[in-house]
Amino acid sequence: MNFQFTHPFHLLALLPALAWTLWLFWKSDVQIDATRRWIALVLRVVIVTALVLAMAGLQWRQPQEGVNVMFVLDRSDSVPSAQQEAAFKYAMRASAEKDEKDRVGFLVFGTEPALESTVNNALDPQKEKIFAVVGTDRTDLAGAVRLGTAAFPETGQKRLVVLSDGNENIGDALNAVLSAKPLGVTIDVIPMGVARGNDVSLQRLGLPTRVKKGQTIEAKIFVQSDRKQKGKLRLYRDEQFLGEQEVELESGKNLFTFPQTLNEPNFYTYSAQIDVAGDIIPQNNRATAFVNVRGDPRILLVSSDVAEDATLAAALRSANIELRVIGVDKFPESLAELQSYDSIFISNIAAGDLGDRLMKYLESAVRDFGVGLVCVGGDQTYMAGAYKGTPLETTLPVTMELDSKKVLPPGAVVLVMHGMEFGNGNQVARDCAQGVLSALGPQDELGLVMWDGTERWVQE
Repeated sequence: MNFQFTHPFHLLALLPALAWTLWLFWKSDVQIDATRRWIALVLRVVIVTALVLAMAGLQWRQPQEGVNVMFVLDRSDSVPSAQQEAAFKYAMRASAEKDEKDRVGFLVFGTEPALESTVNNALDPQKEKIFAVVGTDRTDLAGAVRLGTAAFPETGQKRLVVLSDGNENIGDALNAVLSAKPLGVTIDVIPMGVARGNDVSLQRLGLPTRVKKGQTIEAKIFVQSDRKQKGKLRLYRDEQFLGEQEVELESGKNLFTFPQTLNEPNFYTYSAQIDVAGDIIPQNNRATAFVNVRGDPRILLVSSDVAEDATLAAALRSANIELRVIGVDKFPESLAELQSYDSIFISNIAAGDLGDRLMKYLESAVRDFGVGLVCVGGDQTYMAGAYKGTPLETTLPVTMELDSKKVLPPGAVVLVMHGMEFGNGNQVARDCAQGVLSALGPQDELGLVMWDGTERWVQE
Protein backbone atom coordinates (compact mmCIF):
# COMPACT_ATOMS: atom_id res chain seq x y z
CA MET A 1 0.00 0.00 0.00
CA ASN A 2 1.25 3.56 -0.68
CA PHE A 3 0.25 7.20 -0.75
CA GLN A 4 -0.19 9.05 -4.04
CA PHE A 5 -1.15 12.58 -5.09
CA THR A 6 -3.23 13.33 -8.18
CA HIS A 7 -2.27 17.06 -8.11
CA PRO A 8 1.14 17.17 -6.38
CA PHE A 9 1.86 20.77 -7.39
CA HIS A 10 -0.76 21.91 -4.84
CA LEU A 11 1.65 20.74 -2.11
CA LEU A 12 3.69 23.90 -2.80
CA ALA A 13 0.99 25.84 -0.98
CA LEU A 14 1.49 23.91 2.28
CA LEU A 15 4.51 25.83 3.66
CA PRO A 16 3.09 29.33 2.92
CA ALA A 17 -0.24 28.30 4.47
CA LEU A 18 1.46 27.00 7.63
CA ALA A 19 3.66 30.10 7.84
CA TRP A 20 0.59 32.33 7.54
CA THR A 21 -1.14 30.32 10.30
CA LEU A 22 1.88 30.66 12.65
CA TRP A 23 2.16 34.38 11.92
CA LEU A 24 -1.50 34.93 12.81
CA PHE A 25 -0.96 32.92 16.01
CA TRP A 26 2.05 35.06 16.95
CA LYS A 27 0.35 38.41 16.19
CA SER A 28 -3.05 37.59 17.68
CA ASP A 29 -4.18 39.85 20.54
CA VAL A 30 -7.03 37.62 21.69
CA GLN A 31 -6.96 37.35 25.49
CA ILE A 32 -7.29 33.63 26.29
CA ASP A 33 -5.24 31.34 28.47
CA ALA A 34 -2.10 29.67 27.08
CA THR A 35 -3.62 26.17 26.88
CA ARG A 36 -6.50 27.30 24.69
CA ARG A 37 -4.12 29.28 22.46
CA TRP A 38 -1.94 26.23 21.79
CA ILE A 39 -4.98 23.96 21.21
CA ALA A 40 -6.32 26.52 18.69
CA LEU A 41 -2.94 26.58 16.93
CA VAL A 42 -2.82 22.79 16.65
CA LEU A 43 -6.37 22.64 15.27
CA ARG A 44 -5.63 25.33 12.70
CA VAL A 45 -2.45 23.59 11.57
CA VAL A 46 -4.36 20.29 11.19
CA ILE A 47 -7.19 21.95 9.24
CA VAL A 48 -4.85 23.86 6.90
CA THR A 49 -2.75 20.73 6.29
CA ALA A 50 -5.87 18.64 5.56
CA LEU A 51 -7.18 21.24 3.11
CA VAL A 52 -3.87 21.40 1.21
CA LEU A 53 -3.59 17.60 1.09
CA ALA A 54 -7.18 17.35 -0.18
CA MET A 55 -6.42 19.89 -2.93
CA ALA A 56 -3.35 17.83 -3.85
CA GLY A 57 -5.56 14.73 -4.20
CA LEU A 58 -3.99 12.57 -1.50
CA GLN A 59 -4.90 8.90 -2.06
CA TRP A 60 -4.08 5.84 -0.04
CA ARG A 61 -3.78 2.98 -2.50
CA GLN A 62 -3.78 -0.63 -1.50
CA PRO A 63 -2.96 -3.18 -4.22
CA GLN A 64 -5.75 -5.60 -4.97
CA GLU A 65 -5.10 -9.29 -4.85
CA GLY A 66 -5.25 -10.96 -8.25
CA VAL A 67 -6.53 -9.91 -11.66
CA ASN A 68 -9.91 -10.95 -13.08
CA VAL A 69 -9.60 -11.31 -16.86
CA MET A 70 -12.65 -11.84 -19.04
CA PHE A 71 -11.91 -12.81 -22.66
CA VAL A 72 -14.67 -11.44 -24.93
CA LEU A 73 -14.77 -13.39 -28.21
CA ASP A 74 -16.57 -12.18 -31.36
CA ARG A 75 -18.53 -15.06 -32.96
CA SER A 76 -20.46 -13.03 -35.55
CA ASP A 77 -20.39 -13.75 -39.28
CA SER A 78 -18.12 -10.75 -39.92
CA VAL A 79 -15.23 -12.66 -38.33
CA PRO A 80 -14.14 -15.71 -40.42
CA SER A 81 -14.34 -19.07 -38.69
CA ALA A 82 -10.57 -19.57 -38.89
CA GLN A 83 -9.98 -16.32 -37.04
CA GLN A 84 -12.62 -17.19 -34.44
CA GLU A 85 -10.74 -20.42 -33.73
CA ALA A 86 -7.40 -18.60 -33.62
CA ALA A 87 -8.82 -16.09 -31.12
CA PHE A 88 -10.03 -18.88 -28.84
CA LYS A 89 -6.64 -20.63 -28.95
CA TYR A 90 -4.87 -17.37 -28.18
CA ALA A 91 -7.11 -16.83 -25.14
CA MET A 92 -6.39 -20.37 -23.94
CA ARG A 93 -2.63 -19.87 -24.27
CA ALA A 94 -2.76 -16.58 -22.41
CA SER A 95 -4.91 -18.16 -19.68
CA ALA A 96 -2.41 -21.00 -19.19
CA GLU A 97 0.31 -18.44 -18.38
CA LYS A 98 -1.62 -16.62 -15.65
CA ASP A 99 -0.46 -16.37 -12.04
CA GLU A 100 -2.05 -18.60 -9.43
CA LYS A 101 -3.94 -15.71 -7.83
CA ASP A 102 -5.41 -14.53 -11.17
CA ARG A 103 -8.79 -15.66 -12.50
CA VAL A 104 -10.02 -16.09 -16.08
CA GLY A 105 -13.46 -16.26 -17.71
CA PHE A 106 -14.88 -16.45 -21.24
CA LEU A 107 -17.73 -14.52 -22.89
CA VAL A 108 -18.89 -14.79 -26.50
CA PHE A 109 -21.14 -12.46 -28.46
CA GLY A 110 -22.86 -12.01 -31.78
CA THR A 111 -26.46 -10.88 -32.03
CA GLU A 112 -26.48 -11.12 -28.22
CA PRO A 113 -23.80 -11.85 -25.59
CA ALA A 114 -23.58 -15.12 -23.64
CA LEU A 115 -21.40 -16.09 -20.69
CA GLU A 116 -19.36 -19.23 -21.40
CA SER A 117 -17.73 -19.31 -17.92
CA THR A 118 -17.40 -16.92 -15.00
CA VAL A 119 -13.94 -15.79 -13.89
CA ASN A 120 -12.35 -18.51 -11.74
CA ASN A 121 -9.08 -20.27 -10.99
CA ALA A 122 -10.22 -23.70 -12.20
CA LEU A 123 -9.29 -23.32 -15.87
CA ASP A 124 -9.57 -26.48 -17.93
CA PRO A 125 -6.37 -26.62 -20.05
CA GLN A 126 -7.97 -29.31 -22.25
CA LYS A 127 -10.93 -27.10 -23.26
CA GLU A 128 -11.21 -27.40 -27.03
CA LYS A 129 -14.26 -25.34 -28.00
CA ILE A 130 -16.90 -22.83 -26.93
CA PHE A 131 -20.27 -24.32 -25.99
CA ALA A 132 -22.32 -21.12 -25.62
CA VAL A 133 -24.55 -20.47 -28.66
CA VAL A 134 -25.33 -16.94 -29.92
CA GLY A 135 -26.85 -15.50 -33.06
CA THR A 136 -24.27 -14.67 -35.70
CA ASP A 137 -26.03 -12.29 -38.11
CA ARG A 138 -25.43 -9.16 -35.96
CA THR A 139 -22.65 -7.78 -33.72
CA ASP A 140 -23.67 -6.40 -30.31
CA LEU A 141 -20.33 -5.26 -28.90
CA ALA A 142 -22.00 -2.90 -26.41
CA GLY A 143 -24.05 -5.74 -24.91
CA ALA A 144 -20.88 -7.84 -24.53
CA VAL A 145 -19.08 -5.05 -22.65
CA ARG A 146 -22.05 -4.54 -20.31
CA LEU A 147 -22.43 -8.26 -19.57
CA GLY A 148 -18.68 -8.68 -19.01
CA THR A 149 -18.65 -5.72 -16.62
CA ALA A 150 -21.57 -7.14 -14.64
CA ALA A 151 -19.99 -10.61 -14.44
CA PHE A 152 -16.89 -9.51 -12.50
CA PRO A 153 -16.65 -10.33 -8.77
CA GLU A 154 -16.41 -7.52 -6.22
CA THR A 155 -12.75 -8.12 -5.34
CA GLY A 156 -9.70 -7.99 -7.58
CA GLN A 157 -8.77 -5.94 -10.61
CA LYS A 158 -11.10 -6.13 -13.61
CA ARG A 159 -9.94 -6.46 -17.21
CA LEU A 160 -11.87 -7.16 -20.40
CA VAL A 161 -9.86 -8.48 -23.35
CA VAL A 162 -11.98 -8.00 -26.48
CA LEU A 163 -11.10 -9.98 -29.60
CA SER A 164 -13.29 -8.55 -32.38
CA ASP A 165 -13.29 -6.80 -35.74
CA GLY A 166 -15.23 -3.94 -34.15
CA ASN A 167 -17.96 -3.91 -36.83
CA GLU A 168 -20.90 -3.40 -34.47
CA ASN A 169 -24.41 -2.92 -35.89
CA ILE A 170 -26.40 -3.12 -32.64
CA GLY A 171 -26.00 -0.83 -29.64
CA ASP A 172 -23.35 1.77 -28.84
CA ALA A 173 -20.03 0.29 -27.73
CA LEU A 174 -18.49 3.68 -26.90
CA ASN A 175 -21.17 4.48 -24.31
CA ALA A 176 -20.78 0.98 -22.83
CA VAL A 177 -17.02 1.52 -22.48
CA LEU A 178 -17.52 4.93 -20.86
CA SER A 179 -19.98 3.39 -18.39
CA ALA A 180 -17.52 0.60 -17.50
CA LYS A 181 -14.59 2.91 -16.78
CA PRO A 182 -15.95 4.39 -13.49
CA LEU A 183 -16.46 0.80 -12.26
CA GLY A 184 -12.71 0.15 -12.47
CA VAL A 185 -12.84 -1.97 -15.63
CA THR A 186 -9.83 -1.89 -17.97
CA ILE A 187 -10.55 -2.82 -21.60
CA ASP A 188 -7.90 -4.17 -23.97
CA VAL A 189 -8.69 -4.78 -27.65
CA ILE A 190 -7.09 -7.27 -30.03
CA PRO A 191 -8.31 -6.42 -33.58
CA MET A 192 -9.48 -9.25 -35.80
CA GLY A 193 -10.89 -9.66 -39.30
CA VAL A 194 -8.29 -7.41 -40.94
CA ALA A 195 -7.61 -9.98 -43.65
CA ARG A 196 -11.16 -10.72 -44.71
CA GLY A 197 -10.58 -9.87 -48.33
CA ASN A 198 -13.50 -8.44 -50.31
CA ASP A 199 -16.26 -7.34 -47.92
CA VAL A 200 -19.03 -4.79 -48.48
CA SER A 201 -21.55 -3.98 -45.76
CA LEU A 202 -24.64 -1.78 -45.72
CA GLN A 203 -24.12 0.14 -42.48
CA ARG A 204 -27.39 2.05 -42.18
CA LEU A 205 -30.55 3.14 -44.00
CA GLY A 206 -31.41 6.64 -42.82
CA LEU A 207 -35.01 7.89 -43.01
CA PRO A 208 -37.05 10.33 -40.90
CA THR A 209 -39.44 8.44 -38.63
CA ARG A 210 -42.38 10.84 -39.04
CA VAL A 211 -43.22 12.87 -42.15
CA LYS A 212 -46.23 14.70 -43.51
CA LYS A 213 -48.31 13.55 -46.44
CA GLY A 214 -46.80 14.71 -49.74
CA GLN A 215 -43.45 15.64 -48.15
CA THR A 216 -40.36 14.72 -50.18
CA ILE A 217 -37.70 12.89 -48.20
CA GLU A 218 -34.36 11.25 -48.98
CA ALA A 219 -33.51 7.63 -48.22
CA LYS A 220 -29.84 7.86 -47.18
CA ILE A 221 -27.90 4.62 -47.63
CA PHE A 222 -24.49 4.26 -45.96
CA VAL A 223 -22.23 1.58 -47.46
CA GLN A 224 -18.80 0.44 -46.22
CA SER A 225 -16.40 -1.13 -48.73
CA ASP A 226 -12.91 -2.65 -48.35
CA ARG A 227 -11.77 -1.38 -51.73
CA LYS A 228 -12.87 0.51 -54.82
CA GLN A 229 -15.33 -1.56 -56.86
CA LYS A 230 -18.74 -1.58 -58.54
CA GLY A 231 -22.01 -2.67 -57.01
CA LYS A 232 -25.76 -2.67 -57.48
CA LEU A 233 -27.99 -0.89 -54.95
CA ARG A 234 -31.66 -1.85 -54.61
CA LEU A 235 -34.46 -0.16 -52.61
CA TYR A 236 -37.71 -1.75 -51.42
CA ARG A 237 -40.84 -0.37 -49.74
CA ASP A 238 -43.06 -2.86 -47.94
CA GLU A 239 -41.18 -5.60 -49.86
CA GLN A 240 -42.15 -3.93 -53.14
CA PHE A 241 -39.19 -3.30 -55.46
CA LEU A 242 -38.77 0.45 -56.12
CA GLY A 243 -35.69 0.44 -58.30
CA GLU A 244 -31.96 -0.20 -58.53
CA GLN A 245 -28.88 1.82 -59.27
CA GLU A 246 -25.38 0.93 -60.47
CA VAL A 247 -22.96 2.53 -58.01
CA GLU A 248 -19.19 3.09 -57.82
CA LEU A 249 -17.95 2.21 -54.33
CA GLU A 250 -14.87 3.96 -52.99
CA SER A 251 -12.68 2.37 -50.32
CA GLY A 252 -14.19 3.29 -46.95
CA LYS A 253 -17.60 4.87 -46.35
CA ASN A 254 -20.02 5.73 -49.17
CA LEU A 255 -23.31 7.63 -49.12
CA PHE A 256 -26.14 7.24 -51.67
CA THR A 257 -29.57 8.89 -51.67
CA PHE A 258 -32.97 7.98 -53.14
CA PRO A 259 -35.61 10.78 -53.15
CA GLN A 260 -39.04 9.58 -52.01
CA THR A 261 -42.48 11.23 -51.92
CA LEU A 262 -45.25 9.58 -49.89
CA ASN A 263 -48.76 10.79 -50.66
CA GLU A 264 -50.81 8.40 -48.56
CA PRO A 265 -50.86 8.36 -44.75
CA ASN A 266 -49.57 4.98 -43.59
CA PHE A 267 -46.75 3.15 -41.83
CA TYR A 268 -44.08 2.12 -44.33
CA THR A 269 -41.15 -0.30 -44.07
CA TYR A 270 -38.13 0.49 -46.25
CA SER A 271 -35.21 -1.84 -46.90
CA ALA A 272 -32.06 -1.42 -48.96
CA GLN A 273 -29.67 -4.03 -50.34
CA ILE A 274 -26.21 -3.80 -51.89
CA ASP A 275 -24.92 -6.59 -54.16
CA VAL A 276 -21.24 -6.87 -55.09
CA ALA A 277 -19.55 -9.71 -56.97
CA GLY A 278 -17.31 -11.79 -54.73
CA ASP A 279 -18.58 -10.40 -51.43
CA ILE A 280 -17.57 -12.95 -48.79
CA ILE A 281 -20.18 -11.90 -46.17
CA PRO A 282 -23.52 -11.20 -47.88
CA GLN A 283 -25.39 -11.30 -44.54
CA ASN A 284 -24.46 -7.67 -43.77
CA ASN A 285 -25.64 -6.30 -47.12
CA ARG A 286 -29.17 -5.30 -46.06
CA ALA A 287 -30.66 -2.67 -43.74
CA THR A 288 -34.21 -1.67 -42.77
CA ALA A 289 -35.91 1.56 -41.63
CA PHE A 290 -39.47 2.73 -40.93
CA VAL A 291 -41.48 5.83 -41.86
CA ASN A 292 -44.79 6.97 -40.40
CA VAL A 293 -46.65 9.31 -42.81
CA ARG A 294 -49.27 11.51 -41.21
CA GLY A 295 -52.16 13.01 -43.11
CA ASP A 296 -53.31 16.64 -43.26
CA PRO A 297 -53.01 18.50 -39.94
CA ARG A 298 -56.01 17.81 -37.71
CA ILE A 299 -57.28 20.53 -35.39
CA LEU A 300 -60.05 20.40 -32.82
CA LEU A 301 -61.86 23.66 -32.13
CA VAL A 302 -63.85 23.63 -28.88
CA SER A 303 -66.11 26.67 -28.72
CA SER A 304 -68.60 28.11 -26.26
CA ASP A 305 -70.46 29.57 -29.26
CA VAL A 306 -69.92 27.74 -32.57
CA ALA A 307 -71.68 30.44 -34.61
CA GLU A 308 -69.50 33.17 -33.11
CA ASP A 309 -66.32 31.28 -34.05
CA ALA A 310 -67.39 30.65 -37.66
CA THR A 311 -64.81 33.16 -38.95
CA LEU A 312 -61.99 31.41 -37.08
CA ALA A 313 -63.12 28.03 -38.40
CA ALA A 314 -63.21 29.33 -41.98
CA ALA A 315 -59.68 30.73 -41.68
CA LEU A 316 -58.35 27.38 -40.45
CA ARG A 317 -60.08 25.43 -43.21
CA SER A 318 -58.67 27.80 -45.84
CA ALA A 319 -55.15 26.60 -44.86
CA ASN A 320 -56.00 23.01 -45.93
CA ILE A 321 -56.40 21.92 -42.32
CA GLU A 322 -58.76 19.14 -41.34
CA LEU A 323 -60.93 20.87 -38.73
CA ARG A 324 -63.52 19.56 -36.30
CA VAL A 325 -65.69 22.12 -34.49
CA ILE A 326 -67.57 21.07 -31.35
CA GLY A 327 -69.22 22.57 -28.31
CA VAL A 328 -67.76 22.09 -24.86
CA ASP A 329 -70.31 19.33 -24.17
CA LYS A 330 -68.69 17.20 -26.92
CA PHE A 331 -65.13 17.54 -25.58
CA PRO A 332 -63.19 14.23 -26.02
CA GLU A 333 -63.52 11.96 -23.00
CA SER A 334 -60.18 10.16 -23.40
CA LEU A 335 -56.51 11.03 -23.75
CA ALA A 336 -56.20 8.70 -26.75
CA GLU A 337 -58.72 10.78 -28.71
CA LEU A 338 -56.92 14.02 -27.83
CA GLN A 339 -53.65 12.56 -29.16
CA SER A 340 -55.20 12.10 -32.60
CA TYR A 341 -55.16 15.89 -33.11
CA ASP A 342 -52.13 18.01 -33.99
CA SER A 343 -53.51 20.99 -32.12
CA ILE A 344 -56.51 21.93 -29.96
CA PHE A 345 -58.18 25.35 -29.89
CA ILE A 346 -60.36 26.25 -26.90
CA SER A 347 -62.35 29.41 -27.53
CA ASN A 348 -63.83 31.32 -24.59
CA ILE A 349 -64.24 28.20 -22.41
CA ALA A 350 -64.43 28.54 -18.61
CA ALA A 351 -62.47 26.12 -16.45
CA GLY A 352 -65.65 25.01 -14.70
CA ASP A 353 -67.22 24.00 -18.02
CA LEU A 354 -64.36 21.59 -18.72
CA GLY A 355 -63.91 20.17 -15.25
CA ASP A 356 -60.77 18.99 -13.53
CA ARG A 357 -60.59 15.57 -15.25
CA LEU A 358 -60.78 16.92 -18.82
CA MET A 359 -58.30 19.68 -18.01
CA LYS A 360 -55.83 17.05 -16.76
CA TYR A 361 -56.29 15.12 -20.03
CA LEU A 362 -55.55 18.32 -21.93
CA GLU A 363 -52.48 19.02 -19.80
CA SER A 364 -51.11 15.51 -20.42
CA ALA A 365 -51.74 15.71 -24.18
CA VAL A 366 -49.72 18.93 -24.41
CA ARG A 367 -46.93 18.00 -21.98
CA ASP A 368 -46.42 14.31 -22.75
CA PHE A 369 -47.47 13.94 -26.39
CA GLY A 370 -46.66 17.31 -27.97
CA VAL A 371 -50.21 18.26 -28.92
CA GLY A 372 -50.48 22.00 -29.63
CA LEU A 373 -52.80 24.20 -27.56
CA VAL A 374 -54.28 27.59 -28.48
CA CYS A 375 -56.48 29.41 -25.94
CA VAL A 376 -58.69 32.10 -27.48
CA GLY A 377 -59.60 34.71 -24.88
CA GLY A 378 -63.03 36.02 -23.99
CA ASP A 379 -65.26 36.90 -21.07
CA GLN A 380 -65.07 33.28 -19.79
CA THR A 381 -61.32 32.67 -20.00
CA TYR A 382 -58.19 33.24 -17.95
CA MET A 383 -58.91 35.06 -14.65
CA ALA A 384 -62.57 35.54 -15.48
CA GLY A 385 -62.88 31.86 -16.32
CA ALA A 386 -61.41 30.76 -12.95
CA TYR A 387 -58.27 29.29 -14.52
CA LYS A 388 -56.22 30.13 -11.42
CA GLY A 389 -54.88 26.99 -9.71
CA THR A 390 -56.18 24.64 -12.44
CA PRO A 391 -54.29 22.39 -14.89
CA LEU A 392 -55.10 24.96 -17.58
CA GLU A 393 -53.00 27.58 -15.77
CA THR A 394 -50.14 25.07 -15.54
CA THR A 395 -50.37 24.28 -19.26
CA LEU A 396 -50.58 27.86 -20.53
CA PRO A 397 -47.48 30.09 -20.51
CA VAL A 398 -49.23 32.80 -18.46
CA THR A 399 -50.30 33.23 -14.84
CA MET A 400 -53.84 34.06 -13.83
CA GLU A 401 -52.90 36.51 -11.07
CA LEU A 402 -53.41 40.23 -11.78
CA ASP A 403 -50.90 42.20 -9.73
CA SER A 404 -52.04 45.72 -10.67
CA LYS A 405 -54.69 47.13 -8.30
CA LYS A 406 -55.68 49.63 -11.00
CA VAL A 407 -56.77 46.73 -13.18
CA LEU A 408 -58.50 44.66 -10.51
CA PRO A 409 -59.59 46.60 -7.38
CA PRO A 410 -59.78 44.77 -4.05
CA GLY A 411 -63.06 43.08 -3.22
CA ALA A 412 -64.80 41.72 -0.15
CA VAL A 413 -66.97 38.62 0.22
CA VAL A 414 -69.09 37.60 3.22
CA LEU A 415 -70.28 34.00 3.46
CA VAL A 416 -73.41 33.30 5.45
CA MET A 417 -73.24 29.68 6.67
CA HIS A 418 -76.20 27.70 7.96
CA GLY A 419 -76.30 24.13 9.22
CA MET A 420 -77.68 21.80 6.52
CA GLU A 421 -80.26 19.18 7.32
CA PHE A 422 -79.62 16.87 4.36
CA GLY A 423 -76.95 14.20 4.06
CA ASN A 424 -73.40 15.54 3.56
CA GLY A 425 -74.82 19.06 3.38
CA ASN A 426 -72.30 20.64 5.72
CA GLN A 427 -69.41 19.17 3.73
CA VAL A 428 -70.88 20.64 0.52
CA ALA A 429 -71.06 24.03 2.24
CA ARG A 430 -67.44 23.78 3.35
CA ASP A 431 -66.32 22.83 -0.17
CA CYS A 432 -68.18 25.83 -1.60
CA ALA A 433 -66.52 28.13 0.91
CA GLN A 434 -63.10 26.72 0.06
CA GLY A 435 -63.79 27.30 -3.64
CA VAL A 436 -64.68 30.94 -3.00
CA LEU A 437 -61.54 31.41 -0.91
CA SER A 438 -59.25 29.90 -3.56
CA ALA A 439 -60.65 32.25 -6.22
CA LEU A 440 -59.78 35.37 -4.22
CA GLY A 441 -56.58 37.33 -4.67
CA PRO A 442 -54.15 38.49 -1.97
CA GLN A 443 -55.76 41.96 -1.90
CA ASP A 444 -59.32 40.65 -1.30
CA GLU A 445 -61.12 40.16 2.02
CA LEU A 446 -63.35 37.36 3.27
CA GLY A 447 -65.80 37.31 6.18
CA LEU A 448 -67.85 34.48 7.67
CA VAL A 449 -71.26 34.73 9.38
CA MET A 450 -72.95 31.78 11.10
CA TRP A 451 -76.77 31.78 11.21
CA ASP A 452 -78.76 29.35 13.34
CA GLY A 453 -81.79 31.51 14.08
CA THR A 454 -79.58 34.37 15.15
CA GLU A 455 -76.52 35.57 13.26
CA ARG A 456 -73.03 35.96 14.68
CA TRP A 457 -69.63 36.68 13.15
CA VAL A 458 -67.28 33.72 13.08
CA GLN A 459 -64.64 35.74 11.19
CA GLU A 460 -65.02 39.43 10.51
